[in-house]
Amino acid sequence: MTDKIKMLFISANPSSSGLPLLRLDKEFREISNVVDTGRPSDCIKLLVPRFAARLKDFIDALLIDRPQIIHFCGHGNRHGIVLEDDLGKSVTVDMKALADLLSCLDWDIRLIFLNSCYTQNQAELLRALSDYTIGTDQAIPDNQAITFATSFYKAFANGLSAKASMKMASTLVGMEEEYTNMSLAMLVKDGIDPNEPFVKQVKRLSLAPRPNQSKANKPVGRKIEPKRKTDKIKQWADELTRAVEDGYKLSKKKGRD
Repeated sequence: MTDKIKMLFISANPSSSGLPLLRLDKEFREISNVVDTGRPSDCIKLLVPRFAARLKDFIDALLIDRPQIIHFCGHGNRHGIVLEDDLGKSVTVDMKALADLLSCLDWDIRLIFLNSCYTQNQAELLRALSDYTIGTDQAIPDNQAITFATSFYKAFANGLSAKASMKMASTLVGMEEEYTNMSLAMLVKDGIDPNEPFVKQVKRLSLAPRPNQSKANKPVGRKIEPKRKTDKIKQWADELTRAVEDGYKLSKKKGRD
């Protein structure tokens, strides 16, 4: 048995921004595939994705879904991430304001992954609000960003630590000849050990076997015969049936019979 870690995938790709269109649907599909096949299975619950997200959609997703992992993909700049307005135009969300917003949440954020360009300074602002925060100080190609995120979550969902997952993702991206060197950095909150597995197994509690009771320590009390218990259950069932048929409600009784 594992505790499910809820993951929010939020993205925006404003068509009127003049910025290149990104394969955000592909990124979601690839991440979804590796999360669903992670070991232990069902350890991360991928929530309903928020595409073409406005700031309102982001806030609603936070308050309603209460995710522990926030993955943003799309465009970014040195001032913040780019979302959409009601008309599909680009809106830059100031990271200082977003940090103030996230500081109001009353649950723990385990990971914030800003998979967009120039998010290093933004990750620094969010560092104290999440166990791990990932960003970059440069522009990153779309395919490279997808490969890195997919590799990272594949390692993550299979029980590797955050540090090992970052190393594996960086190594796999570096093995692709078409990609140039990229610099995605992970910031760690004070007091968090990046070498600990992100997904931990939670053992199911088991009751200790009941000790054999001798005649000397048998509990004192009236023994309930099986037939009597059956008769009592049948009596309650009959009363309920009659009450429904007569259109009356059973009167409430205090205590147990």
